[in-house]
Amino acid sequence: RWEAGAVIPEEWKQNISEAEATYFGEYGKLLNLYMKAYNIDLTADLAPPKSLFVEVRVVKEVGELTLESGESVVLALGTQHLLRRTDVEPLIRQGYLQHVS
Repeated sequence: RWEAGAVIPEEWKQNISEAEATYFGEYGKLLNLYMKAYNIDLTADLAPPKSLFVEVRVVKEVGELTLESGESVVLALGTQHLLRRTDVEPLIRQGYLQHVS
């Protein structure tokens, strides 16, 4: 599902059985139910995340951030936080936060 997306690519259709196509569809449904139940998008990255939470350090001032849960957190320069990956992944990509390993 991570590489193909939610729909079977055309080039795969001729090489898979009906049972495999059914499995693909049912797996997608289960994955969507799971992601909805835990409010996380596991398909956001090509490789599944190892943890729902990541520790980040603020390297550029962000200010107040409203999380998916509705809570707010102040991301002040130099501070470290343990936050849900889905809340901070865009800020990591934009260079505001640094993933702390």
